[in-house]
Amino acid sequence: MLLIVRTQDKLLETIDFFEKSGHSALGLPISTTIPQPIDIPEEIQGLILTSSSAIDALPAECSLPVHCVGAATADRLAAKGGNVGLHGVENGRSLAEKILQTLPPQPLLHAAGDQAGTDWYDILEKAGFTITTKIAYKTQYLEALPNHIKTPLLEKKIKAVLVFSAKGAQHFTELAKTSGMQKNTLQGIVFSAHIAEKLEDTSLFSTLSWPEELSLTEMGRCLHHLEKID
Repeated sequence: MLLIVRTQDKLLETIDFFEKSGHSALGLPISTTIPQPIDIPEEIQGLILTSSSAIDALPAECSLPVHCVGAATADRLAAKGGNVGLHGVENGRSLAEKILQTLPPQPLLHAAGDQAGTDWYDILEKAGFTITTKIAYKTQYLEALPNHIKTPLLEKKIKAVLVFSAKGAQHFTELAKTSGMQKNTLQGIVFSAHIAEKLEDTSLFSTLSWPEELSLTEMGRCLHHLEKID
């Protein structure tokens, strides 16, 4: 059985996708996100999104280019009529490098979560970009594993865990260890090398896989990384 660990607003579509692909799946809503509507100062020439959870906080009339981490965020923004700028990279640092190579220095706004990393700002600021940060959503994490997840985990009926964010991966491993999980009992499956690094810091996972990050509609192309997990 496959356990899908993802924020609540994206979990159901992910479970549905993998079940239609022939996998028996359980879902764990590791967190919930609460949008915080933002305004955009007049001098801003573009936005940066490091999570699709920020999309709902953007003003409806926003026509500025929005530079996105990940194809999934770009796809969701486009579906809502947003102006997708640069995209297709796996984290804030690689997006910053792409912006640096493509655009002239300009004022940008990072529509961020309340726990988003900002250690990549220096890449752009050293080149003359200015970055304004506005909190576009707040994240609340699950406090304990529910019994319908904890029991099959401890009984080793769940063979693999699919995670979509570094913070979600870290929080899941903390909850699993608190629940009594033993080391090297799970296969961790992620879609980013950055997330894989976070899982490698724990002892719960025996193997890791990280195909190229894809939108949900494209994930079928990388299902060969998974065995059918019943």
